[in-house]
Amino acid sequence: PGAFPLVEGMRISDLLNNSGGLQANYAELDYALLVREEVADEGNIKVLGLNLRAILDRHGGTEDLALMPKDSVILFLSNENKAPELSDVVARLERQTNLGELARVVRSGGTVKFPGAYPLTENMSITDLITVSGGLTASAYSQAAEISRSDLQDPNKARRSILVTDLNASSPTRLEPGDSAEFRTIPEFRESQTITLEGEFVFPGTYAFEKGEVLSSIVRS
Repeated sequence: PGAFPLVEGMRISDLLNNSGGLQANYAELDYALLVREEVADEGNIKVLGLNLRAILDRHGGTEDLALMPKDSVILFLSNENKAPELSDVVARLERQTNLGELARVVRSGGTVKFPGAYPLTENMSITDLITVSGGLTASAYSQAAEISRSDLQDPNKARRSILVTDLNASSPTRLEPGDSAEFRTIPEFRESQTITLEGEFVFPGTYAFEKGEVLSSIVRS
């Protein structure tokens, strides 16, 4: 990783080659970003999602974008918590937001592995947010999620609505600036809980117990 000279006709695949290629078996192929500084608005950035698989498969294809001065390609390790590394990008997107607009940032919370704030890329869906958040946890309710969405069209009053989205829909819900998605827990789900009995017991050891069970029933067992 590092800074490289930009030569005429240079594309993302060329930059990857100049960087020594991807770390074998460790690179996250389902999520990568291109951070581009806006020429017409100095200091502002635009964040583009990259199809890394397509870029690697076809040099010079439509997904293998031509690079521009100051472009920054961000790759991740597989199963990495991406939120900390993207905190500076998210902060820049929030700072460059104008009055009456919402930052091109979305947030995930609840039963995803890495909840946090992430850049909103073009056509980003609720499924993409799950991917960048590390996927759902074992306790996640995989049928639906709640999206909290703001509306600033009325300059006198902000409005907020809750959208329940089907996570198994053939066309996943597209996200909008400022969206915050909450992923719920399966009803009645709980991790296996245990208690350890030590000392003068016939069978000391570790025992699982059920919700509402009292100590005396564990001892008798």
